[in-house]
Amino acid sequence: MKKKSTATPETTPETTPDAGFSLPVSPARAPRVPKIRDEGIRKLKLLFTVVDRSKANFYLDMLEQYEVNFQTVIYGSGTAETARLGMIGGESDKALLLSVLREDMVAPALHMLEEKFSRVKNGKGIAFTVPFGSVMGVYSYCFLSNNAPKK
Repeated sequence: MKKKSTATPETTPETTPDAGFSLPVSPARAPRVPKIRDEGIRKLKLLFTVVDRSKANFYLDMLEQYEVNFQTVIYGSGTAETARLGMIGGESDKALLLSVLREDMVAPALHMLEEKFSRVKNGKGIAFTVPFGSVMGVYSYCFLSNNAPKK
């Protein structure tokens, strides 16, 4: 006995390779891939910034001006002895700031951090970047790169 096709002009059958059967899919329900603005795809970097815990919010606020859409803070403690910390003038409670930046914003952000590290009282820290290997999904990339999709 031969099965009738359930495909109509509004639907097209799609075959699942694993199962070997067809499901009607309406074009209206087909997944829509958003288009990225004319700026194109830019590489992303993950910025690591280690600062005293008391200055974490200050640096988070300063980094926001560089179109950072995702930041998180991890709190930790250093391993230096208290006597040595007193000699070099530091504290052992630290904050690690993780920020996702577009590659074109990395140089200005690092320049600002370098300036703040030298001018802010008890504002010393270190900062470095690593390349972001991959991002799953166009919407995730658009969010992280501050690149809203076209409508």
